[in-house]
Amino acid sequence: MFTVTRDQAENARDHAMTARRSADEHPATCRKCATGGVPCALGSMLQRGAAKISKEAEHALAAYLPIGSTVTYTGHTRRYHGREWIIAGLAPRAPWSGYALAGDGFARFAASLPSVELSSREAQRRERMRTAKRAVEACVAVLAKHLMYIDATVTMNSAGYVRVSWTSSDFIRAENRAVQQSKTEAGQYIGAALLLLQTIRANVQRDAWGDVERCGDRARRLREHVKA
Repeated sequence: MFTVTRDQAENARDHAMTARRSADEHPATCRKCATGGVPCALGSMLQRGAAKISKEAEHALAAYLPIGSTVTYTGHTRRYHGREWIIAGLAPRAPWSGYALAGDGFARFAASLPSVELSSREAQRRERMRTAKRAVEACVAVLAKHLMYIDATVTMNSAGYVRVSWTSSDFIRAENRAVQQSKTEAGQYIGAALLLLQTIRANVQRDAWGDVERCGDRARRLREHVKA
């Protein structure tokens, strides 16, 4: 989730709009396209390219602001200013360019990507998810250094709740090794990383984000110590 940055989404949108403009304007400069009703080879290539690039832009916009994200509107329609809107999907007529926004008491309306900004609540949600993800990644790196692989994931649902999870069998396998090798350096590192993972998950569940950040700092120091 949130694998696409705003800059990437804006670049994808700009490329799509440029490609579509080139495809739309080509018939005005091409006699065959203008009179024959069937596009020429170049016209066909431009149309296919525009369709492909537009689809890529749709994927980028959907990844940047998934359904359920909350935003503010900064466009020209002033009555939409000063409140939060929910992303209800991509804009129906131009999905490569913007979004459909929904809010209580208002009909859905289309807004371009440049006219929406993350709400303060959405920005906080995403920062919390990044905090948890960085902490978990540091723990997983310590385990991987000792050939213990846990597929720990950090996800966030449409309501903004962050969740840390992993496969139980992987965790138990690592836990058993930590116990068996408790007197060795490797066993102690594995045990410390597993304890931090459990603590991070518990802190996320109770919304103790300051504690999550502190666990992340400890996990990163542990990772650096292992690297050294």
